[in-house]
Amino acid sequence: MLEKERILIDHLKQGDEWAYEILFNEYAPRLTSYALSLVGDEDTAQEVVQDLFVDLYQKRSSLHIRNSIKTYLYIATRNNSIRLLRRKKKETTDLDQFEISSIDSFYSEIELVELREKLYEAIENLPTKTKEYFKMSRFNQLSYAEIAEEKGVSVKNVEYHISKAIKLLVGVLGVLVIFLFFFSKFI
Repeated sequence: MLEKERILIDHLKQGDEWAYEILFNEYAPRLTSYALSLVGDEDTAQEVVQDLFVDLYQKRSSLHIRNSIKTYLYIATRNNSIRLLRRKKKETTDLDQFEISSIDSFYSEIELVELREKLYEAIENLPTKTKEYFKMSRFNQLSYAEIAEEKGVSVKNVEYHISKAIKLLVGVLGVLVIFLFFFSKFI
């Protein structure tokens, strides 16, 4: 565990609210994304993370974090997701709608979350127009022609920027980004 993390945990145990706020601001968005990948519903994912941080604050004086804070929070998020899914599973007759990942795949899920974060960071570092056109294509599901029409540019210009984005992302993250870009439901 890093010295910075140990100090943060010590302050959290002592009830320092700023330590709690730092943890919440740093990890809540990423944990919500991770919970969403487990539970499949944004409201439920937010509930999982909110419950986690409430528990963390209530049990702060008795925290025993052996590894990193990040690992602790991801494992707690996964466990809270499983508990919530089990509770909901009992409340519904449609048992097929809830799937819980195996423990073996847990670590690969964390790696995927981290890789996705690196991908988003790399996208944010793209040149302005390239980033804008790429996001319109990938996240807004617009065709090249729709982007060209909206931006008042040629389709060739849009193709150039999207191609440039993919080349830059592959340069930063390697060919694995192509796999994520085309095949992953997490992007």
